[in-house]
Amino acid sequence: IYGSRGANGVVMITTKGGRKKEQTTVDVDFGYTTQMVTKKMPLMNAGQYAELYNEQAKNDGLAPYFTQGQVDSLYASPGTDWQDLVLRNAPMYTASATVNGGTEKTKFSISGSLFSQDGIVRNSDYKRYNIRANVEHDISKVFSVNYNAILTRLNSSRKTGEPGNRGNDLISAMLMSPP
Repeated sequence: IYGSRGANGVVMITTKGGRKKEQTTVDVDFGYTTQMVTKKMPLMNAGQYAELYNEQAKNDGLAPYFTQGQVDSLYASPGTDWQDLVLRNAPMYTASATVNGGTEKTKFSISGSLFSQDGIVRNSDYKRYNIRANVEHDISKVFSVNYNAILTRLNSSRKTGEPGNRGNDLISAMLMSPP
C-alpha cells in the first residue's frame, strides 16, 4: 500500500492474478536470443610481443629475451588469440507458463519460469528458476484467506572481472597472456 500525506487516497499495486468467476486460462511464452562480442580488443601477434619484450630489455639495459631468429619464427606462426579461446557466442533462453482462474469464492494464479543464459565468457553460465502461487479464498463476507508464495533458485558460474594485478583475473589474463 502506497500513499502520501494530503493525497486524499491510497494507491494499491497488485500483481497479475486470477479473477473470480473466470474460466481457467493457460499462458505459455518462450524466447531465444544470442549474445556475442561485438568488438574484440586488438592485440599483438607473437612476433610483435617478442619485439616488445626485447625493446623492454634494451630499455632496462638487459640482454634481449629473444634472438632475431626466434622473433622471425614467431612471426611465421599464427600464435594464440586468447579472446577466441575464452569468449564465445552464447544463447539465452526464457520460458514461462501461467495458469489463472477462479470460482465464486476462490481466485488463483500459479506460474513458473526459467531464464537460462550461457555467458559469453566460457563457463560463466546463469540459470534462474521461479515458481509463484497466489490463491485467495473467501470464507465468508467478512473473512478471506490469502496464500502468496514465491520460490526462486539461482545457479551461477561467475568468472571474475574485477580489476586486480596483471593476470590476476580471467579477463586480464586473456588480454595480457603471451600470444
